[in-house]
Order: sequence, then structure tokens, then C-alpha cells
Amino acid sequence: MTLNPNQLIQGSQIEGFPKAYVIGAYDTRITFYSQQVRALALAHALHVEHHIGPNSRIGIVGGGAAGVMLAAALAVQSDAVIQLFEKSEVLMPLQRAATRRRLDPRIYEWPRNDAEHEIAELPILDWTSGSAADVRKAVLGEFEAVRAATENHITVHLNHKIGAVNTTAHGYRVYFERNGAGGAREQAQTEVDLLFFTFGFGLELPRPIRHTPTESYWLDGGVPGAAIDGKARPCFFISGNGDGGLIDFVAAASAEFDHDAMIRAIAHREGVMALRDELLAIDGEARAAEVAGNGYDFIAAYDEKIGARITALGVIDEIAAQLRPGVQLILQTRDSNLMSIKTATLNRLATYLVIKACEQDPVRHFEHVVCENVTPIDPPNEVDAPTFLLDCDGRQISADKVIARRGPDRDAARAPFAAILANFEAQHRVWAGQFPEDSITPTLSEDARAHFVRLSKDKKLPLPRYRHEAAAQVLPLRVKVAQHGQMARWSGDITLDQATTIWGRDARPSKLLIDATPEPLGPLAFAIARLGLHCQQPWFEVDIPRWQPFLARLSCESRHATNLPLPTLRARSNDASTLNASDSLPSEMATRLHETMDRWILDKISGHLNGYLTRGEDPGHLIPFKAAADISAVMSTTWTEWRAAFIAHPPLLARFLRLSVCAQDSNDLVEEARCLVGPLLIKQLTGAIAVTLAIASVWQVMAPHDAPPGNLTRISGSGIRTGHSCAAEFIDGDLTPIRAFKFMWRTHFVVLPMVNSPSGFSTMADTSLIKTELIVPRLTEPGQTSNLVLTVDQAFIEAVGTSVEVLSVLLDVAEEAHFVHMAKAIEKSQEVPA
Repeated sequence: MTLNPNQLIQGSQIEGFPKAYVIGAYDTRITFYSQQVRALALAHALHVEHHIGPNSRIGIVGGGAAGVMLAAALAVQSDAVIQLFEKSEVLMPLQRAATRRRLDPRIYEWPRNDAEHEIAELPILDWTSGSAADVRKAVLGEFEAVRAATENHITVHLNHKIGAVNTTAHGYRVYFERNGAGGAREQAQTEVDLLFFTFGFGLELPRPIRHTPTESYWLDGGVPGAAIDGKARPCFFISGNGDGGLIDFVAAASAEFDHDAMIRAIAHREGVMALRDELLAIDGEARAAEVAGNGYDFIAAYDEKIGARITALGVIDEIAAQLRPGVQLILQTRDSNLMSIKTATLNRLATYLVIKACEQDPVRHFEHVVCENVTPIDPPNEVDAPTFLLDCDGRQISADKVIARRGPDRDAARAPFAAILANFEAQHRVWAGQFPEDSITPTLSEDARAHFVRLSKDKKLPLPRYRHEAAAQVLPLRVKVAQHGQMARWSGDITLDQATTIWGRDARPSKLLIDATPEPLGPLAFAIARLGLHCQQPWFEVDIPRWQPFLARLSCESRHATNLPLPTLRARSNDASTLNASDSLPSEMATRLHETMDRWILDKISGHLNGYLTRGEDPGHLIPFKAAADISAVMSTTWTEWRAAFIAHPPLLARFLRLSVCAQDSNDLVEEARCLVGPLLIKQLTGAIAVTLAIASVWQVMAPHDAPPGNLTRISGSGIRTGHSCAAEFIDGDLTPIRAFKFMWRTHFVVLPMVNSPSGFSTMADTSLIKTELIVPRLTEPGQTSNLVLTVDQAFIEAVGTSVEVLSVLLDVAEEAHFVHMAKAIEKSQEVPA
């Protein structure tokens, strides 16, 4: 049930003190989110019931989650002048340094529905789960936006310590201490019409156990850390069984505590949610026992109702694997009950699982100690003596680490307001008894939510940071290229050297605004086209009649490849960015762009090859064979050498890549061929390089080549031979398997990874020198040999999967057959009558 406005006000208003309210300081199971909801709900209730008049003066004591939210809510719904008092030097000081404590909006409601939802979904000051420090930063960012939108009706007073509050004829006089103009502290006062106490519970005592300092729960140092001094049986003494005590009990037990990982391991574990009804039933029994004034044994209840099933799920085994070796755990409470219904179900279940995991291991140990007083004793000054020795109502217990989570000093936080708050605790206890669920887990009514959603729109408040970041991920990355005289200018959301940010599966949509036509840009037009063609979601804003034929020739009408769709073309707009501006000659900009894109491709291929050659991984099946171990080893060594050569000499890489996807080694086609090299053809490029590396494992003196003809050279007994590794889908518009053996290759050997024909076939002559049944090799320029064409067929795949030796035999046979075949053809040609 959601409380109505009158009920909400009754739970916060102090009897006998009109227009004075308390939020959260006397409630149980306080969370960051629940304090925000309490503040929002109360602000809406006061608005509905007309408790806040025009131009009201409002004082808020405490700049934590409740105080900040209340100030924002009151500011957007009224013209009140609001003063927010915080004794620390910053707002929300508890969460400022808590990078290892996680805040989730609803996880303490688990296993109820939607408890794992990570977004708070508040109408203002919204946030998503993360470290306490990150959540604080997000909320304060939105708070400052509210202050700006409400014309600074909120005044934040930091380093203001409230000393007392007195009533006046129309409201309250607040006395406080602050920093004076000369640096000294000074006394001051102010009057307000309405007063809100949002100071929470106060701070933990630095020594909850005398002479035993304990880091605050909200400091990273307060999270139990790594193993202690290498002890085989590190002993942790945890005092207190509130939520903080239970969380740190699990942290102390864990070898490497990760709050988020703990939540995922339990709440997100498959099968655990099937225990939902049993867990809620246990909580219901425990709540009824508390109302009746009786204790409740959670361990016995969990054993009886979920023990067997949770063991079968393997959760206890998983927790056991995460515990410190030999850990000794002592949980001390004043109550005979190990756990309380006032804590979150998730924390109780985590504690139960740790206890059960300890029971599985004879070296690990857990013990529950019940005592009223814990007194430190000086331990013996000996090597390997325990760090702490404690007297627990007459029993001596040694420990290596003491963690006291006995809650904050509530009395100290309430002391300045004792006169006003004297009867509120009893009053609030009666109210909470009437609404036990809503007092523990407050909810925001739909009316309240709609009210603040409407106000946030009226005030034009910005989106929460997480929504802004999510929206930014679907906004296009903008790039503009313009020509001014002899110079080209790049500008946009990314720098010229970050151009390949718009490539890849996870890249955002990309908008390329080109303020020039292709012809004057020359090579730069091709570089820009290449960049845009290979994006996942590109569009060009261009002079469409000039650019469409140019881009179509490079994409959907390409005579070399498929899978190159024409990008979306739109008329030029003014929505361009002037950021990251860079001027250079068009040719220089083209070179930088191409080198950046080539390096991106190299890194992607290298990452895939490394995974394949070291671990046998081939996601997407880009490589058409499974290499034997000795071949993989040689391929890996060869690739390391080739990659280093590519990095050292970018033109070598550029030539190798473009000829890998284009059969025509022509100066006229250089720019067009380079446009093929990108993510859309990464499969062909990776496969071509893998096949070529496999051949190089046998022909070991083979390397990339940066001069025509081809992109490879091989040193053999007969000298240097040139090669062309090519995975082109088309050769000048014809399918490669059809055209390959009639094409005028200009190199001694050709590697065709995309053609599945027997290795060693020679090319067929266009103009037959003789009429014969034999396949006649093409004779190139006088004095040169014909081509040896190597393809991937079943024999090649089997040889690569066997060994270097078997592959070597296969290639030797193919090469020998090729030369025999060529010699016979030459002999036949010489027999032709003059």
C-alpha cells in the first residue's frame, strides 16, 4: 500500500511543533534510495495539503541523500527560499570516498519483483547503481542543475554546525557555528518558517570497542582487505549484525571481496529466484515474531526450508571457492539471535551461505558469540601472537582483525535538537507500527511521480547523467570535411587520428558532412569514402548528385566485392561540429586517414590470429582450416615478423591489404582498391592472411613486398619469385572462381584462399599457342615463367591440419607438377610449324 499524503505527514511531523518534520532519522533499514523516496513523498504531501505558503522560508538540517532530495523537490514545486545546512565541507560526505561500497536502489527488497532493477527511476535526482562515490557524483550533478533552474532558491551552507533550535512566533530560530570572515569560527542565527531534520543517524564512533579503532563503513579502508600477514588461519572478529555488519562479515570471509560480484553471485544466480516464496515466507514469520516480541532463528529456518535446494544449486560450493583459505570467523552480537528481520534478505542469505561454506571445510571455522560487553586486553608481546585479545563477558577471544559495525552515534546527532525531538521517537514508533511495510520500504505514489515529472519538464531540467550517456550512445558521431583553397579541414566529435572510432560493431551511428565535391579532394575523397562505407550505420551529408555515382562505384556497384551497400545520402545541413579542427593538404590528410584505417585493420586481424594460433579460437569461422601445432608455431613466428614490418613501413601494409581484396595490380585502381579494405571485408582479409601464413610456414623465406608486381616475394633456389595473395570476390566484375584461371596474373605464384580447386593448376592461355588437349599455361613477358596458382581445397586443408612436413610435400608436388606441365607446353609450342 502507498501511504496517502496525510499519513505521510503524520509519520514525519513533530507533535507540538507545527511545520517541523523529521525524515529518516528514526526509521529502520535506511538506504540512499529510501531516504530519497521519503523526501520526495513528503514534499509532495506537503504540497497537496498546502503546508507550504508563498515565499516560505525553509531550513533543512543535514545535507545527505534526504536533505539534498528534499531541497531539490521543494525548490521545483514552490517559490520558497531554502537554506540547506551541512556540518561537513561537502554535501553527502559519507559517500564521497566510498568507491568499494555499492549502492543499488532496490536490492535490499530482494527477492521481491524488480529488486534487481539497477535504475532508481526517480523523477528528479535520478541515478543508476554503482559505487557510492559514483552515485553521489551523479546526484550532486543533477542537484546543481536544479539549483540553476530554480534561480538559486537553494542556498547551501557548508561547514555549518547547528547548535540549537528555538521556536518563534511564526517558526523557528536556528543557531549555528560557521567559518567567519577572518578564518575563525563564529556564531550566527537565522529564522525559518518550516524546519526539516534530515541529519540521518550521524557518524560511527571511531572506537566502538574501546582502544580498538575501526575504519568507517563508508571509507574504502573499512572494507576488509587482503590476507593478514600470511597467517594460515586468519581470524576476524565482527561485532554487530546490522546490514553493515553482515556485509563486512561476508567481506572478511572473502579472499577478494567485490560487493557487486556478491550480489550477482546470489541474486542473479539461476535457480535462486525459485526460492522466492520460501524466502518471503521466512521473512513474514520473522516479522510476526518481532511484533510479538519474540526472537527468530534464521539459520534454522533457512536449513529447514531452503537448505537442501540451495545446496543442490551449487551456490554454497561457489561461495566456498571464494573464501579465504583457513579463515576463522567470529560474529558477536548482543542479541541471542544471529540475524534480525531489520536487515536485508540478501545480506542474511549471503551470511547464511558463508556459514554453511565454512562448515564444509574442517580448516575454516565460524562461531557466533553472544555477549553484552567486549573489552580489549593487551595481547602478549610475542612472535605470532594475535593482534587483538578481547574479553567477551569473561571469555577471552583472540583475533587478527576487529571490525565493529555497531551503528552510528544517534544520540550525538540528535543532541542539538533534544528539546524538539524529545517525544518524537515514541510518536514515530506508534506510526511505524501502523504501517510496518511502508515505514521500512517507502514507495512513491503515481501522483507524486507525475507531479515531479511535470515540474522537471516545466523547469527544463536536464536528463540524468546515465540517461544522457545512454542517449549520447545513439546520437551520431559527427565528422565534417571541408576544403578551403588548397587546404582541407577536418573537424568533429573525434580527432583525425581517432577516425576509426566509427568502425566496429559497437560503434555509434556516424554522420559525415562533406563540404566539397569528390574531384577537387582527389585521394581524400576516396579516404573519406572508405571511412564511411565500412561504418555500421553511416550517412553522408553531401552534394548528392556529385557524390552518389562516386560512392556507388565504390560500394553497391563495385567490380571487386559484394557486401558493400551504398550508405544513406542526405542533403547537407548545418549540424556539424567545429571541435578537433585540423588543417592539412588533402593528400596529406588522405595519407593520415588511410594509415589510421590500415592500422585498425592490422590490429583486428592480429587479435584474431593471435587467438587462433595460441588458443585455437576462431569466432565467426574466418579461417578455413585448423592448423597443426607445428604449423601454428611457425605461423605465429612469421606473423610476428610480418606485423613488425607492417608497423614499421605503412606503405607495405597498404599495398598488402589492397591487393588482398583486389586482383588488379594497376596504378589506376589503387585508390578504388584501398576503399575495399575495411571491417566489411575483414573475413576475407583474415582468411587470406591465414592461408598465406600457412604456405609461408613451408616456404619460410617468404615475406610481404611493397613494389609491383604482387604483394609477396619468395626466395627459392632459382632466385626471387613474386606472389599475389588475393581473396577478391570478383575480378573486374566476374566471380573469381570463374575468372581466376584466365586472368593475366603478373606474378610467379598466386594464392587464392577463396577458390576451392586443386592446388597447382596453371592459368589457361587467352591466345592458344597450339591446339592441344593439355591445359596450356599463359606465357607472360619473354623470359618469365607462367603462374603457379595455389588454392584451398580438401587436400590443402588436410595437409595444414597434419604437419609442416605433409604440407611441404603437397606444395612440392604441386610446384613440380606445375613446372613439368609448363615445360611440356613449351615443347609443344616449339613443335608448331613456322
